Amino acid sequence: MAKFLFVILVIACILFGFDRIVYATELGDGSIVIEGQVINGTDGSNDVSGITVVLHRVGTNDFHSLDAVTDQYGLFKFNDVVPYDDSFYAIAVDYMGALYVEVVDFSSNSKDLVTVTIYDSIDNDEILSVTSMEIMFSLADVDNRTIWAWEIVNISNISNTTYVPGRDPMNLLRFGLPSGSTGLYVDTDLLGSDVIQVDLGFGITASVPPGDHKVMYAYQFPYDGDSITIEKSLTYGSNLVRVLALPDLGILSSSYLGTADLVDIGQSSYQLLSWEDQPRGSNISISIEDLPKPSVIDSAIWLLSFIKIQHIALAGMGTLMAGLIVGSFLRRRYISQSN
Repeated sequence: MAKFLFVILVIACILFGFDRIVYATELGDGSIVIEGQVINGTDGSNDVSGITVVLHRVGTNDFHSLDAVTDQYGLFKFNDVVPYDDSFYAIAVDYMGALYVEVVDFSSNSKDLVTVTIYDSIDNDEILSVTSMEIMFSLADVDNRTIWAWEIVNISNISNTTYVPGRDPMNLLRFGLPSGSTGLYVDTDLLGSDVIQVDLGFGITASVPPGDHKVMYAYQFPYDGDSITIEKSLTYGSNLVRVLALPDLGILSSSYLGTADLVDIGQSSYQLLSWEDQPRGSNISISIEDLPKPSVIDSAIWLLSFIKIQHIALAGMGTLMAGLIVGSFLRRRYISQSN
């Protein structure tokens, strides 16, 4: 499990283009010396001694790690590291519940110390804000009566501390979804992210270090009839919210803004709704009218399938309940006989 998680972390570092790269010094025998320093970027936190720094090597079929401990100045060193062409290398520091990762680049012979910046952690999400949120309703699946959507949320932490969620699910980074949403796919540049279903949406377990970060997710949600209204909760507020939809999806509107404007983006036209300076905990309402409707034949097939599924579900529930009743009776009988 640890190997799998770290592979994901390294790949994320590469895909999202982390700015900080670890440089190594090559010795005459082909081995590598990696030296660095851990620095605490939180004001007033100067003790960086005794921190464990881990060098990970992730190969095609193996996984290895080396540990080093920082001295009173935060310095650390890895001696005699042998680079392999088929492996990824990265340095990781787990500090106060947050993970910090630096990718190792053997293409440079720089003798400069690598700096790994860590931060003190807090669990107060007041340090987090959303600078922008983009919502795109892309297409409707008429046969299944669902709408595909994706969102990009830009989260900012302008403090010099890292936000680490507490144990309460309500402390996770939380994002709302329309009722009945399925097929959720989440991607982010935040390290160590697990997705957890929470009430009316999902949460991710990642910590949020200082800086700007992206959370991207796609999903589909059902609609019944020819219109739908979505209430979107903005947990962290947002400086800018933009909602886009293709013209042939339906008529995009809001009770506050009215009908969407038509704008050209690239070679395509989109309907656009836009809000600014939305406070924490606020809500926006989004409506789509004149949604695509299936033909009469498609509706009949869908209804028959729905009735069949409901019948099977009810029959299964009846069997389950009968089993529970019988089991409960036998258990009480066994207990009474034992006494």
